[in-house]
Amino acid sequence: MQIGEYVLFDRLLDTYGSLLTERQLAAAVLHVREDLSLSEIAVEMGITKQAVSDALATARAKLDDYEKKLGLLALQDAYEGLMTLITQKENDEDIIRQAKAVEALLKTK
Repeated sequence: MQIGEYVLFDRLLDTYGSLLTERQLAAAVLHVREDLSLSEIAVEMGITKQAVSDALATARAKLDDYEKKLGLLALQDAYEGLMTLITQKENDEDIIRQAKAVEALLKTK
């Protein structure tokens, strides 16, 4: 997994992690935040390496599905972009364009 994938996985965990099973969440946290290998997670959790792999794959698929359906990370990114433009006092056209992007995201969810 590339560093950007770890960052995205971590953000998805922050946003939707409470929707995972205990096993999925534990495996994901140990892998993403503690940087443990599948073998290390298996020992830590007392399960097989294959069970860890399955838990991580299922967790990631669920997290991606939640984001696809709810779009909370996309909304957060758009909102943060708007706030950056406002605080940097960029030109009004950029602010209006970004505000409309946030509004569109809100309407679709």
